[in-house]
Amino acid sequence: MPDKCEHRKKDESDEPTITPHRIMNLSDGVFSIVMTLLVLDIKIPSHTQVSSSVELIDHLYSMLPKFQYYFITFIVLGIFWVGHHYQFQFIKRSDNRLVWLNLFFMMFITLIPFTTYLLGEYPNIRIASGIYALNILITGLLVHWNWRYATKNCRLTDCHFDNEMISYITEKNQYTAIILLAAVILVFFNFQISFALYAIIPFIHWHYKLPRKNKLQK
Repeated sequence: MPDKCEHRKKDESDEPTITPHRIMNLSDGVFSIVMTLLVLDIKIPSHTQVSSSVELIDHLYSMLPKFQYYFITFIVLGIFWVGHHYQFQFIKRSDNRLVWLNLFFMMFITLIPFTTYLLGEYPNIRIASGIYALNILITGLLVHWNWRYATKNCRLTDCHFDNEMISYITEKNQYTAIILLAAVILVFFNFQISFALYAIIPFIHWHYKLPRKNKLQK
């Protein structure tokens, strides 16, 4: 599509910027640290708290909600990481706006262990669950905005990039954002239903099929 290519060339700046490869490297480091920090909230009971197998089992049982928050949040983080990497398989260039979009994305990623810990400590307080849900929603929206910005008028992608593939990734991001928004709204009515919505996201990504004529390009 030459018209889009010409538009993209006119918008390109000679100002040096960070390459997509460097952005991906930074995101890998951030995700690896954040996903590790999640488990640190699950603390082993001390010897003063446990003196028998029954007490240990009781203590572990009382920690089940924290394990639940850990597993779901880890999976959501994994989906964000996979989706982010998937986008950068097609993003061939970068500019300063893309860099800052990704910095804000990683800023909210690094907040997730804190909001998960807050949720684990105060599961019955709505403001704690609301902060957690809002954190996840903003992160999901930034993934979507990152893709929309990069693909508009083939700004940072190749001009021969198939529109069907752009639509495929865009729609998947939009469905995820809708679920995350619903979770924020529901958190003030029924937290259990709100939190259960996060378990739906993996099924969207697993069952939302890639257009057959397209294959992931390296």
